[in-house]
Amino acid sequence: MPGGGYGGGATAISADGSAVVGSSESGNGREAFRWTAAGGMEGLGDIDSIRVHYFFSEAYDVSGDGRVVVGMGYAENYEAFVWTAAGGIQSLAELLTQDYGLDLAGRHLTRAVGVSDDGFTFSGTGVNPSGKTEAWIATIPEPASAALVTLGCALLSAPRRRNG
Repeated sequence: MPGGGYGGGATAISADGSAVVGSSESGNGREAFRWTAAGGMEGLGDIDSIRVHYFFSEAYDVSGDGRVVVGMGYAENYEAFVWTAAGGIQSLAELLTQDYGLDLAGRHLTRAVGVSDDGFTFSGTGVNPSGKTEAWIATIPEPASAALVTLGCALLSAPRRRNG
């Protein structure tokens, strides 16, 4: 990416083949990207690099049509993000709490590693109120739906294993 080094790589491709996501070194630091044939390689930015003076983001998955990207960025701590062309990169926790009224009850969503083909269901890892790492899944309503936001934070509670 512009101004960066040679480190980086792709992590996912959309089901329709229109978009590839990953991360690369840029002039800002480690930066998530989305590549399309029409737009080329586009840096997605970071959640809050100006406030914390540390630029870091990595994209891990993309929706089936290439319009929704998820990953991890840095804003005081590592944090799950969601990116769309309309909304840019934003904290997934802030999106869920501010736009959909979800109470995360002391949970911290550190990484979003999966997004459904339709772009409305997300999965990842985070930290529960007891300080343990656990898996989570969140579904937001489709624009025409009046469904409630759901979060299954304790579905796969398990301490994080370290390789060693």
